[in-house]
Amino acid sequence: MAILDKNSIIQKYKEFLEKYDDVWGYGNSILYDMCENAPRHDRDDVIVAKIWLIGRSYSAAVERRKTKDGLSGDEFYRIKVAPKIREISKELDGRIELLNDKKGDISGSIKEILETHLFLVNLLKEITEMEKRSFVSKYLHFHCPDMFFIYDSRARSAIRKMINAPDKSILSKCDDYEKEYADFVCRMIELKRLLEDNNTKITPRQLDEFLLYMEEKDKTRD
Repeated sequence: MAILDKNSIIQKYKEFLEKYDDVWGYGNSILYDMCENAPRHDRDDVIVAKIWLIGRSYSAAVERRKTKDGLSGDEFYRIKVAPKIREISKELDGRIELLNDKKGDISGSIKEILETHLFLVNLLKEITEMEKRSFVSKYLHFHCPDMFFIYDSRARSAIRKMINAPDKSILSKCDDYEKEYADFVCRMIELKRLLEDNNTKITPRQLDEFLLYMEEKDKTRD
């Protein structure tokens, strides 16, 4: 699929809305409720449950790692993941609470969004020796649904076919960030603005579903 112009994107989004069937809505609602009802990271059982269920549900399991620690999946979560995250629970919970207070103001919160994403990516890199940007975007999305775009290879492929050269000037507000996710966020903000000029407010979840729809259409065309 070639790079789409603005009118084509808007038309494709209208087609998506007409055909959209939220078959995953109930399953996602369970994950949203879990994070809303237990947002903090001060209990090992809560930490393990959230990381395990979100990671497995979204094909981004944290136990996939490069470290040769000899631990089984269960031991890895209990011995390494939960204690490490509990160590930074106050800072992580504070960041999440602050972002939820922003009420969906993504453009005005870009610094906090990207720095929080990097903060958790760096922590998981210590544990797994891998870049877990996709998992982190999904994990933070379920804690802050109005603030984090869901990143993975399919979403990255779809957005690059729509937004060719994003305006990255907003990154000047940030001291540090994970470059791949930051590029993705810049493109998603532009897509969000474009579609909201012609529709009501659009959530990160709706944009994620739209990107997956576009990737599936592209596959059937091949």
